[in-house]
Amino acid sequence: MSLVDNIIENGDTESLIRKYLHSGAIINGQRHKTLVGTPQGGNLSPLLSNVMLNELDKELEKRGLRFVRYADNCVITVGSEASAKRVMYSVSRFIEKRLGLKVNMTKTKITRPRELKYLGFGFWKSSDGWKSHPHQDSVRRFKLKLKKLTQRKWSIDLTRRIEQLNLSIRGWINYFSLGNMKSIVTSIDERLRTRLRVII
Repeated sequence: MSLVDNIIENGDTESLIRKYLHSGAIINGQRHKTLVGTPQGGNLSPLLSNVMLNELDKELEKRGLRFVRYADNCVITVGSEASAKRVMYSVSRFIEKRLGLKVNMTKTKITRPRELKYLGFGFWKSSDGWKSHPHQDSVRRFKLKLKKLTQRKWSIDLTRRIEQLNLSIRGWINYFSLGNMKSIVTSIDERLRTRLRVII
């Protein structure tokens, strides 16, 4: 809480966060005390993540490293594998020793940009630099979702089915609209039209 106290200079807010952290958890209908950590999936978890990792942002900026972070997902770009190993070691030590957080080493890795998956995006290099597009895993999951929504055996009114499809498609396209996705969307559209013709 010391970092939170330094950043959030409002007694009521600090008190509310403290109460939230010590509110406990319900496991199999039984209330248990929470001694460390924040409740997963709650509103407080991303807030505290940003409060704590704001210190990491400052450290990375001070070192002159190029990085992007969203909540606790962070990508640091360097020029060589040797540099990547040094940075991964020193930054992991900073997070654990200075911030008192645990680094998940199964998710922490050194990879090339083409093999990177970040927030559902994949990356490729064009003649004018690096570009993003929906990662193949994201595309596969989306296709599976559309397949479920267009199953013939699903007993649902056609109007309701179309509403569900539109919600899913609009949400997916809006999320990935930052990336290059024209060919992917064209392919999905053709596949979807074929499936819809079968159920109409």
